[in-house]
Amino acid sequence: MGAGPTGALAALALADAGWQVTIGDPLDRAALLERSRAYAFSHSSQQLLERLGLWQAMAGAMVPFRQLQLLDLGARAAVPFSVADLAPALARRSDAAVGWIAQHRPVLGLLLDHVAAHPAITLQLGALQAPGAVDLVVAADGPHSPTRDALGIGVVHWSYRQSCLTAMVQLRGSDPDEAWELLRPEGPFALLPLGDGRVQVVWSAPQGRCRQLESLGDTAFLDALAGALP
Repeated sequence: MGAGPTGALAALALADAGWQVTIGDPLDRAALLERSRAYAFSHSSQQLLERLGLWQAMAGAMVPFRQLQLLDLGARAAVPFSVADLAPALARRSDAAVGWIAQHRPVLGLLLDHVAAHPAITLQLGALQAPGAVDLVVAADGPHSPTRDALGIGVVHWSYRQSCLTAMVQLRGSDPDEAWELLRPEGPFALLPLGDGRVQVVWSAPQGRCRQLESLGDTAFLDALAGALP
């Protein structure tokens, strides 16, 4: 239940393990692809995608970063990471990177193409049908999962009293293969490289602060962003 990246990967993994899988989503393909967000992939993500035979296809949609600058502005400490910090076997790979960034549309598009082509998977988009007799239900239909609620599955969560504002901007002064993670008193702040000088800004802050930033015009928002950059 749910055909986003999590549901699509779960369907592919289950099908490869010998299950007959039906995956459905109330949204059609166009609506699923239109979300604007970016994902960070780690080496454990790479290993998972390699086991599923997906890495080579998806690597072309990813932007590698070979440096990660981790700054704790509260403690006034910095820890840089580079390819040299990887295990020797990883550092020697031709595609060696600290991590990878990818935008939602190309990643999910590739996953949905593989789901549609898999002989053990039935894909239902745009009209979610109630399942019949099944052995396993995977609730991958979002943080407020109606499937989970219908089955009475509880969830433990913690409210950080924060929201997250994202924006895509052109950035000068940072290396094209460099990512930044700032730990700030108001919340974490990340700059994720997307190629061609573009970065995805992920700005966490109290909800009121995020709403105030969201209401700014372009010029005022860029001024506020400039003040938050390292």
